[in-house]
Amino acid sequence: MKLKIWYENLYEKIFSIRFFKMFLKIPGLEKLLQYEILSYLVFGFLTTVVSFVSSALLLKAGGENAVDKTVFTVFGFNVKWGVHIVQVLSWVISVLFAYVTNKLFVFESRSWKPKVVAKEMSGFFGARVISLLLFDLLLFNVVFMLIAPVLKPAAKVDTASQAAATQTLTDEAAAPADSELIPAGKDAADAASGNRAADNEKKQENTAAYWIAKVLAAVFTVVFNYVASKLVIFRKKKQDGEPPQSEAAAV
Repeated sequence: MKLKIWYENLYEKIFSIRFFKMFLKIPGLEKLLQYEILSYLVFGFLTTVVSFVSSALLLKAGGENAVDKTVFTVFGFNVKWGVHIVQVLSWVISVLFAYVTNKLFVFESRSWKPKVVAKEMSGFFGARVISLLLFDLLLFNVVFMLIAPVLKPAAKVDTASQAAATQTLTDEAAAPADSELIPAGKDAADAASGNRAADNEKKQENTAAYWIAKVLAAVFTVVFNYVASKLVIFRKKKQDGEPPQSEAAAV
């Protein structure tokens, strides 16, 4: 595959440069810069980009207040567009991308026989289902629920509400008896404006909490998926005289 050969040549050319070659001599860092681990990090990052971009596009497609919009209810549980449906859809898209790139570029599984692909995909998607449940849904929702209230400027809202109520009482006390309808109309407009401002603040808080939870879940997901792929899904039996990965890939 030309793209794979191009990628491997790029890796070799980069680390043949003196500046980058010196990083291979730093204890601990040289392990991270090995072909397999570095490739996993690169394509793991790209998988995260695919997940984030697909999430952003799906949120945009969901319309106004898509993060917290309830789509349907199951046994009293509100299934929301951003928190639940977008998470699952972006997961499916990113896992398909991750499987292809991990198979071709990272763990170098060359066989496309149906039996091999079926076994790999079942293990790959099985591990991703576990990470989906643990991190993209459970951890994500826990973090979202914990962070969203923290981001809410409760003191600011309460102070503003109290000031508005005090001003209303003052205006009503000072208004003439024959002009009661004027302050009432003004109060209704102020209340509507205050509700719109509160709704906008809530949307901003939910959006910020969404992306914070998304980033944290992504970190745990990348680590878990590498361990599962390395030790279980794409595990190879080493044989005596087997060439290094970079040499084997060039064959």
